[in-house]
Amino acid sequence: MKNSVLPVAVGVALISCLLAVFANINSSKLGKNLDEERYKRLNAEQELQQFQQKLSAVETELGRAKSKMMNIEQILTDGRVIEEELKNELEAVRQEKEELMRKLEGAQRISVEQ
Repeated sequence: MKNSVLPVAVGVALISCLLAVFANINSSKLGKNLDEERYKRLNAEQELQQFQQKLSAVETELGRAKSKMMNIEQILTDGRVIEEELKNELEAVRQEKEELMRKLEGAQRISVEQ
């Protein structure tokens, strides 16, 4: 009976050793996969932070550009107003000139008649 127990015990020990080796290999693979996943996640988070910083910088630059555009539009609007005022003044000066020319012609006719 002792002789039949020994081969069974050796077989169980051998199977136990094989199971331990396979468990160690699987554990090593899982650890490696976990490390790779952590590395990928870290890289993804860093890239996300970089893109968020770039996005923030672009949004800031966009705000500045919009502000500059609004200033330019205001300057253009002011320029149009000034241009319109100058046109009105020029028209008023033309009318005064015509009136003065008529008066001058009238005065010249009167002086010629005398």
